[in-house]
Amino acid sequence: MPQLRVLVADDSLAFRAILVDALSKLPTARIVALAANGQEAIDKFDASSPDVVTLDVEMPVLDGFQVLEKLRPRLGQTAVIMVSGMNRQSAKTTLRALELGAFSFVAKPEESSPERNREVLRQELSALFEAIALKRSVPAVMSPAKPLLPTPRLPTTRPKVVGIGSSTGGPQALAEILPRLPGNLPVPVLLVQHMPPIFTASLAEAMAAKCALKVVHAEHGMTLRPGTVYLAPGGRHMRVAGDGVGPKHLELTSDPPEHFCRPSVDYLFRSLAANYRANAVGVILTGMGQDGAQGLLAMRQAGAITVGQDQATSTVYGMPREAQQLGAVENQLPLDRIAECIARLAG
Repeated sequence: MPQLRVLVADDSLAFRAILVDALSKLPTARIVALAANGQEAIDKFDASSPDVVTLDVEMPVLDGFQVLEKLRPRLGQTAVIMVSGMNRQSAKTTLRALELGAFSFVAKPEESSPERNREVLRQELSALFEAIALKRSVPAVMSPAKPLLPTPRLPTTRPKVVGIGSSTGGPQALAEILPRLPGNLPVPVLLVQHMPPIFTASLAEAMAAKCALKVVHAEHGMTLRPGTVYLAPGGRHMRVAGDGVGPKHLELTSDPPEHFCRPSVDYLFRSLAANYRANAVGVILTGMGQDGAQGLLAMRQAGAITVGQDQATSTVYGMPREAQQLGAVENQLPLDRIAECIARLAG
């Protein structure tokens, strides 16, 4: 796998050194330029021709979001990874950057356990760089602007819930899907997006401002209502529970991570398969790894209709590919067809 040329932009000398140390240990990365502020990052971009730019969200002169705005017209294949502090304002800015086209983000390690958190940072960067390198190595596939795709079968009984799972590239995909769903959608939508807690809270807030649907950061014990999106909080698993008599409700747990993830898409999907069987729709979107594949298979085996995002429109075709290879995906669709599919199946 070829090395990716990297421009590192961060105003903190200490954290710049942490990033350089982490990146220098990756066989897929080669640092070609360093910048101490946003304007310097722009000045060095053309000279260094990077494949990847890491942008600190909070920088002097120009912050990371402003740099992304200015570089966006000439990024081409260059991937941007936002580096965010663990505070609410940084989380909001990072989500705006993802919607603007940033590839993904990493959170700055907390000082409480520096060695462990630096290793987590290195692992996250390693996975992102492998995904970027893989995406660059796969040639673009030319396809018609309006591909002829099979129409998903209609369920024999009306679904009572929609479950969605996403990871890397998920905020961009969700910003395409959720605002296109009608506010009178007659089912609840349960959503798992791999993110830390402060980011999922900001994501729920950002989606609520864009959607006709009500979007909430899920809480333990919430009763499921139609026309509402329940986003699992970072650090907690989310599942459905109910006694079969009254309305079903949410349970948030601290059960062990699955596929290194909490919340886990598999965890949610298994509960939908058990509680709703054929009366459900499962959707797996862009993301690294294999979380959600087994859970989506359980949903399909229980009779639910399942949907997977296609390779051409996925930021990272990892989770959908795993589900496709398992036989869990009944309908593979491009991103711009998924909202229409959900509305048709649920309505």
